[in-house]
Amino acid sequence: MESGKSLSPSAQRALLSSKLSAEFIQPYDLVMVFKNPFELKNYSAEFLDVELSKEEASKAFERCFRVSLESEEYSEINEKLNQVLNSSPTKKKIAQLQLETILVTLQHRLQMDVVAHVSRDLDEVFMKLRTSEENFQVQADLIDYELQLKEDPEDILPFQEVAPYAPFEKKIEKPVFSYLELSQDVPYKRYDQYGHEKEKGTLFRNIDRIRLMKSMLSSVFDVGELYFQGILLSMFPLHQNKPKVELKSTWGNFYSLFKNQNIQEVRLYFGEKISMYFAWLNFYVKWLYIPSVIGFLLGIIIYATNDLNDSSGDMSAGEVCTFLFAVFISVNSTLLDQLWLRNQNTLAWKWGFYSEEYEEQRPQFKGVYQKDPITGKMKKVVSDLRKVRVRRILGYGIIVVFVWVVIACVVALFLYRASLSGDWGIRIVGILTALQIKVLNFIYRYVARKMTDWENFETDSEYNNSLTIKLFCFQFVNSYSSLFYIAFFKGNNEGCTYDDCMYELAMQLGTIFITNVFLNAIEIGTPFVFWKLRMRKENKRMHELGITQAMTVEERENKLDVYDTPLDDYMEVVITYGYIVLFGVAFPFSPLFGLVLGVIELKVDAWKLCSIYKRPFPLRAKSIGVWNYIIQALSYIGCGTTIAIILFTTDVFDFSSTGKRWVCFLVLEHLLFAAKLLISAAIPDCPSKVTQGLNWSKRIANEKVYGRLSDVDKERSMRQLEFVPLEERHLTSMSEVINEQ
Repeated sequence: MESGKSLSPSAQRALLSSKLSAEFIQPYDLVMVFKNPFELKNYSAEFLDVELSKEEASKAFERCFRVSLESEEYSEINEKLNQVLNSSPTKKKIAQLQLETILVTLQHRLQMDVVAHVSRDLDEVFMKLRTSEENFQVQADLIDYELQLKEDPEDILPFQEVAPYAPFEKKIEKPVFSYLELSQDVPYKRYDQYGHEKEKGTLFRNIDRIRLMKSMLSSVFDVGELYFQGILLSMFPLHQNKPKVELKSTWGNFYSLFKNQNIQEVRLYFGEKISMYFAWLNFYVKWLYIPSVIGFLLGIIIYATNDLNDSSGDMSAGEVCTFLFAVFISVNSTLLDQLWLRNQNTLAWKWGFYSEEYEEQRPQFKGVYQKDPITGKMKKVVSDLRKVRVRRILGYGIIVVFVWVVIACVVALFLYRASLSGDWGIRIVGILTALQIKVLNFIYRYVARKMTDWENFETDSEYNNSLTIKLFCFQFVNSYSSLFYIAFFKGNNEGCTYDDCMYELAMQLGTIFITNVFLNAIEIGTPFVFWKLRMRKENKRMHELGITQAMTVEERENKLDVYDTPLDDYMEVVITYGYIVLFGVAFPFSPLFGLVLGVIELKVDAWKLCSIYKRPFPLRAKSIGVWNYIIQALSYIGCGTTIAIILFTTDVFDFSSTGKRWVCFLVLEHLLFAAKLLISAAIPDCPSKVTQGLNWSKRIANEKVYGRLSDVDKERSMRQLEFVPLEERHLTSMSEVINEQ
């Protein structure tokens, strides 16, 4: 079907007027996919001729727009709207007007270049968007979007390593008093189309353009309402062929497992939020190198001696190695926490996202529109806070229900284990436990997301933090409950295999690790298989309709899965980290297995992003967020469980009474806590050059962009700011004071 054929005359004129001109130097950055209300044969029931009242139709139309529709370009649409409202308004007619209004707004209000076409089966309308450098500058100025200034060759000190970031100013007004020679062109960095620095290029990289375009759309449309009414089906940035192919060949493949990733290139394409995840995962993998080697060597000694439950009274070589590994893994986990915080803060400084930013409301957030006294903008506000609080309490209450389900499953597995004998019984229960963990995690993840949606959080960070805490609390119990039971309760309740709970704990942990390696292979294949099935189903449907036209690039990308955030990827790695720091003392090879899983996870996640997902919006981030606190909590909990395993599960310390074991536990646990706190205090979270660099950057930005003087004496001289003398007697010297006494 020809582009715009089913649209109204006004929309067709707007579409035909969209011509490629010399000022549009950028490629198309964003795609919006709408339902086609002009074709009904492939439509779902909600877009049929469902009649609406005049009030319902008017509200449905107005809620989608955040701009006044009184200007001249909307005159034809307003006439049609009045005609529809005064006749018999239907969903179909309102949807048609909404789509026309969207097109007019994009081209006349936002001055975007739009290329639109319908899908092969006529049920969707695709709009590719781009705009000029001039318009991006206007939007960047309106929202104080920060860009990096050019480096000064004279800046050679460590804190001057990163050129300052400053809000973009399209037009610079030279101050009346200034010793600076300001020009209209503030020296911001310029880039080529792939985001690499270029002397004469664009001010905005591809990720900047996508962010600014999304901000422009949010200023005129209520995107959440468009999704809610079913008008807008999806919105995503288009993949760039060259950067995507390069990333896939050097980063998202399995041929260079231990090759260092170029995190800067990842950032230029996927943004800071995803890049911060991969930076952390890469840091975690490198942290595992030393524990893997030490754990492997000590593990050989431990299993060669095989005497962890020897009650002869003397500490054997295996027992000494077990104790040393327990201390090492507890202290070393603190190094991961602190060194990562330093690395994280350095990355935030280099990327220019160290300060807090105002977050826009989630499109899915529900509320009533009113003017926000803080920002001065129209925004949604929750009308009934008590209802929201009740929902959030119920949201966390669902965790308790699923925890009891986990406990029931663990009890059932160990009752089944009691009917088996030998090592195979341990291995079978280990495999079933790994499967139980994956299945319950999958079910609970779906329920937790639905509950968090229902709780109606305003911003993405609030939503993601709440969902993360819900998921982690459940997965903590689901993943570790069987191991806690074997380590501390099974021996007293039903006895362990060969009267050795340490052996059974190691077998259970090792089986879980090995099973997870195979389950990760399934993780690679499942999304790919589903995508292939969707494409096969789509091609079959096209064949039945007699359509032979090939899909466009944007249609093909629209069929890909959505990658919202790396939440699930974080969860998988952090749970594995928990196995190491909580129970790794029972299985010294666990850091090595964790290293293998970490490398596989790194490559799997990179491959998925480059191959089977829509390109996600390049979200900003200055840290890994709530995961920092979760990792630190696991580190401290692991310190307690490790010492408890040494004292209560093994006979490394041969105490005759339980009371002595508890006293020793409290002493050792407090000593390890003190060591961890000393390490945390000795390693600052933020390097001094970062702190100095941020203060220096603020001064330089104020001088170069706004002409604000940082030297008080120069400020006073240039602006003639002098203190006015008082009409009072002035003392001429201290001797005068002394003589008066």
